[in-house]
Amino acid sequence: MWLLPFALAMSWRAVSRGRGYAVAALLIALTISVHFLNGYVALVALGLWVVITPREFLVRLARAAIIGVGAVLASAWVIVPLQPDVKWAPSSDDVRSRLLSDSWGAPKVLRWFVQGDLFDWHRFPVVTLLLVVGLGVCAFRFTRSERHRAVSLFFVLGLALFFGRPTWGGALRLLPFSDDLLFHRFLSAAQLGGIWLAGVGAAWLARAGWDAIARGRDGEGPPVAQRLARSPIVVAAAILLVIVIVVAPMVRERASYASRNNGWVERQRVDEPDDLRDVLALAHIAEQRGDGRVYAGCAGGLGGPCTGSARSRSARSREPRHRPLGTPHTNSLMLGRRAPVRRIVIRPSTTSSTCAISCCRST
Repeated sequence: MWLLPFALAMSWRAVSRGRGYAVAALLIALTISVHFLNGYVALVALGLWVVITPREFLVRLARAAIIGVGAVLASAWVIVPLQPDVKWAPSSDDVRSRLLSDSWGAPKVLRWFVQGDLFDWHRFPVVTLLLVVGLGVCAFRFTRSERHRAVSLFFVLGLALFFGRPTWGGALRLLPFSDDLLFHRFLSAAQLGGIWLAGVGAAWLARAGWDAIARGRDGEGPPVAQRLARSPIVVAAAILLVIVIVVAPMVRERASYASRNNGWVERQRVDEPDDLRDVLALAHIAEQRGDGRVYAGCAGGLGGPCTGSARSRSARSREPRHRPLGTPHTNSLMLGRRAPVRRIVIRPSTTSSTCAISCCRST
């Protein structure tokens, strides 16, 4: 995510102005190398930079092609070595049909946006309100400013991708590798575009406020407003108050999150020594038997904690093929005959806080 904003900015400049191809391709290649999904967003954005100015379509298409091909070639050192392992990539309708890969659809996503949950979950919707202002500014300047078109349409692109399969269905086959994409993770693209729009909105409000102060100093407006605008102390206090109102909800929410995270870290630190000993013992048993892989559980489903906050789950023992439950971490069970799972790790009881050696059993 740290590289993606720079890759987007430099690729837009290269497609728009026709210079900086090498830098743009290098940044996209680096983004691909460290995070495939963000690299995918950067490559898709090249198409957006092409269409935001239709009268230059062919020129921009050629520029985008140069950048895209260069980025793919520059990241080949990461992509090519993965090809021999493609056959081990699990693919199953058990995962593909789930919300974590399909996402939630436009109605629910838009409801979350209106409620402020996409950008200000559990806090006053400061970012959401600034984003709405930024959208208004970009809409007003849409036909006159390419920068405002780029920012607003990138947000729309990220939001559209986040809608996922419930909204677009088979149309997503037009996107390369769409069958393997986890569309819920495109929330990051929508949020990045939203943060940019919030910045546009904040800049517009700040400029409007400063212009109002300047007009008051020049003698415009009510006498009371003129006197207040001419007082440096009042102006400084007003600016400080606005900053506190904007920043305080975010700081308070982040402080609460950090406090909860510290609690999880402390719990992990306390639980890990005993849990690690048991898990290593299980691994030793499996290594000695050497008759197949071990399934140590997923993040959702049956079972309980095995290594601190990391959880170990059991598959349903009554089902003949031990169908996996929970999140896509159950991909381990989907490789079938290519790499059969011979053993699973389960909890001996719901009250046990650790995994016992007897948990390892043949499937």
